[in-house]
Amino acid sequence: SSKSSADPYLILYEDVLSSGSIVEEGLLRHLHLGTTRIGVSGTDLSATGSVFENNSTKKVHSDPLCHYNDVTCSELELGLRNATGKKYPCLWKQYQQAEEGLTWSMPLLPSGLVSLEGDCFPLEALDEKKRTRTVDELYRLPPR
Repeated sequence: SSKSSADPYLILYEDVLSSGSIVEEGLLRHLHLGTTRIGVSGTDLSATGSVFENNSTKKVHSDPLCHYNDVTCSELELGLRNATGKKYPCLWKQYQQAEEGLTWSMPLLPSGLVSLEGDCFPLEALDEKKRTRTVDELYRLPPR
């Protein structure tokens, strides 16, 4: 096996949804392709749109979660909480702020272990000043 010294280019689903062009441009630069927008097959992507566009892929739920017949929000809320408070604090926060389209850190326990029972926080939105994500940012413990 060989070791690579290159930093990974992190692509988060929520960033693609909210800032796809910034993510795409960053990926092309990371791969040293500039912004030529030439796809892997050699086709020019400038006429076909983003490398992330795929019209055959559709979200199952694109409206607020509780608007669907197959989602029982009262049961969902009970499942995220227990008698002592929030059983899944990160998932609870994401559920409560779902309409805001935020990108979240990984759920971590105070020990730093990744766990669904851990806490998380919204990450700074990508924009012209903040154009990439880092592993440290994604796995940082929530501020207290």
